[in-house]
Amino acid sequence: MAVPSAYTPLQIKTGPIGAPHATKTKLGWVVWNLMRDCVGGVYPVNKIELLSIDKSLEESRLEKLVRIATEIDFPERGLDSKRQDSLEDKLFIKKVEQTIQKGKDNHYTIGLPFRTDDVVLPNNRTMVVRRLQSLQRRLLKYTKLHSDYTEFMETLVRKGYAERVNNDSEDIKNRWYIPHHGVYHPHKPKLRVVFDCAAKFQGIALNDVFLPGPNLTNNLLGVLLHFRKNRIALMADLEAMFYQVCVPEKDRDFLRYLWFPGENLQAEAEEYRMRVHLFGASSLPACANSALMQTAEDGRNDKNQEAVEAIKKNFYVDDLLKSVSSPSEGIQLMENLTNLCAEGEFNLTKWSSNDKQVIEAIPKDRRSKDLQNLNVKEEGLPPERALGVNWCPEDDCFCFKPPTGEQPLTKRGLLATLSSLYDPMGLVAPVILPARLILQETIKCVSGWDDLVPDNLLKWWKQWWKNLQLVENIQIPRWLGIDCTDNRQLHVFADTSEKGYVVVIYVRTEADDVQCNILYSRSRVTPLKRQTIPQLELTAATLAVKCVDLVNSGIGC
Repeated sequence: MAVPSAYTPLQIKTGPIGAPHATKTKLGWVVWNLMRDCVGGVYPVNKIELLSIDKSLEESRLEKLVRIATEIDFPERGLDSKRQDSLEDKLFIKKVEQTIQKGKDNHYTIGLPFRTDDVVLPNNRTMVVRRLQSLQRRLLKYTKLHSDYTEFMETLVRKGYAERVNNDSEDIKNRWYIPHHGVYHPHKPKLRVVFDCAAKFQGIALNDVFLPGPNLTNNLLGVLLHFRKNRIALMADLEAMFYQVCVPEKDRDFLRYLWFPGENLQAEAEEYRMRVHLFGASSLPACANSALMQTAEDGRNDKNQEAVEAIKKNFYVDDLLKSVSSPSEGIQLMENLTNLCAEGEFNLTKWSSNDKQVIEAIPKDRRSKDLQNLNVKEEGLPPERALGVNWCPEDDCFCFKPPTGEQPLTKRGLLATLSSLYDPMGLVAPVILPARLILQETIKCVSGWDDLVPDNLLKWWKQWWKNLQLVENIQIPRWLGIDCTDNRQLHVFADTSEKGYVVVIYVRTEADDVQCNILYSRSRVTPLKRQTIPQLELTAATLAVKCVDLVNSGIGC
């Protein structure tokens, strides 16, 4: 308050009586939260909280998200700089090798991967108590959230993922408490409780003392291309994969949390601790993948070599996508994979396929939800989602659904719409390119993220949105027609114009007849800095070469 002029109101926004109001100052927006109690119609002010919102920070975070989305859309960049394990990655691998062991219950145990062996953390219980009180007020307000939250927390204990702390000893000086909050899945009415390992206390968070480990997840595009290689498709899911890797007892006090006994939110919170690596820790993905790979190696024998390779190459996190040549091969692989994963207490379930003979061989309780009560012989197969891509097993085609609900006609809204069009293989790239052109023109002439799109571009956007609804009519065969004995070739086309350039790759197979199927495509808008057509032609040709290298290993051509 040393510079009063800095708080001079430039703009004021108000709400109804009792609601907060905001003033815009030279320092940004300031929200005045007036907490009032109604007594006889009078609203005496009990407390005023001041919260300054730095708009530049919000926009910088948005810019960062845009850059991340751009990197996802440019997967060929990974060819230019192949990632090598860092010193921290090598230290993580060493710690896993030193601590991983298989218990009597077949679960693998891996020690928490601390950066140093003598880690010391402050007692952050007071901070977690405040977070729990805030959560308590929310749970008291929303009955369904309370019910779902309680069910989730009780399931953790019931399934042995967590345990109540009994006869707590004051001798345990090095412990850490983790706050938690609930998140509903955007496409399912399912609550997941996330433990906030990034929460800081006295400038330190649990994730700060963990080694995150190397990225052991398979390449998304590679998994999808393998899925298209053979005629019979298989899809499955590892149930609660991230809760199957245990933590040794000496490390569990770093994974404490507070919760209320039973459903009584008025009771005093009790202390629990996780027995498994928890969702929210930066080290979890690498630990879970390490345990899954160890399961494959420990269970390897002469009869399950293909199952071992499938675990190593055809999983994307906890989702399995695999294709085989015949139903009998699919049934055998399904059995081998299920048994192999079970040796590490990984439950492979939610099986589905495009072949009804394979589906009938799958036990009903291991089928995907929509297949469990289906009369396979008489009814058509329901649609599935293969790593976010819509797949129709009945016709064995990839299909597309336009986003529902229009976004605001602002730069932010245009970007949100484009981001909702998930197409990792570029199968509808020609549909998306016009929208990217409109967004590029909008960025050139609109400065703020929430400023309206100019009228001349708005007309183009509305026409594109109208035509986008026709994308439901597009179907792309999943199976590429490849067979081990076929004569197969990759045919690559690249072209450019002043506004954009595109690369399309087809697979041509020749056996009894000739088949051509689209394999992969990328479309880009031309750079804002003006370039000549020869320069753009060279850019498209370079992209074509990189795309061929990108898919070559994935499809095995």
